[in-house]
Amino acid sequence: MTAVTIKPISEIADSALDITEGESQLGYVKRVTDVVHLSTFNCDPTEFSLSWLDRLFLWRSGNPSAFAEGMLVKDRFTCGFCHQRAFLVHQALKRNGIASDVFGLNGHVVTRVNIDGKQYYTDSDYGVGPFPAAAETLEETVRNTYSLSAWGDPDLLASLYTSAEDNQIYINNNIDQMATQQATILRQSGVAANLLLSTSALYLLSCIFLTRRKAEHESSVPHGAATSADGPDAVPIVLVGADDAGLG
Repeated sequence: MTAVTIKPISEIADSALDITEGESQLGYVKRVTDVVHLSTFNCDPTEFSLSWLDRLFLWRSGNPSAFAEGMLVKDRFTCGFCHQRAFLVHQALKRNGIASDVFGLNGHVVTRVNIDGKQYYTDSDYGVGPFPAAAETLEETVRNTYSLSAWGDPDLLASLYTSAEDNQIYINNNIDQMATQQATILRQSGVAANLLLSTSALYLLSCIFLTRRKAEHESSVPHGAATSADGPDAVPIVLVGADDAGLG
């Protein structure tokens, strides 16, 4: 049974998306599909934010189109189109040694999986799959599978799956390269942010130390005394009145 999760996928550890001992590969694909479906939601791919540091390192990368397909890094992902959710499944399967790709249906994008020489489709956007990709039964399989979904038109989806002439690996498999570029940019940005934070904390501690030292010095100077110079090593100058000097 697949565990239901409502945590955003960015808060789910990579290890939670790894295959477990004794888990079948098809069962694992089903679990990952369900987790991605339940922990993400559909939105426009442009609905993500980059900090000024992210944008700086994006500019330095020399590839301004690295985020053209939306956010693909799991730890920064919240929502997106079907191709992004399909990629998250593909990424987990690939990390666990299961052959897969992000597959375009000319109107929808799913994850295509190869297990023991057989092909399967799984759809984290609709939350269905995996199901066999055998051409002779595909149309009926798609209708039956998507009829279990809370939304979607099974007939339309069946036509997308079975129109094989215009179906292909999504953007020629460049999505893996784009995800790698994004991860590099965001990692560099994160290192820079931590460095800035550490530097700021060190500066703050220095200010606190110097302020306390100044206060301690001022409290050690006798009342009514002045100093010959400002600073921690200043020499006190005591103002002597006429009576004290014996001149009165």
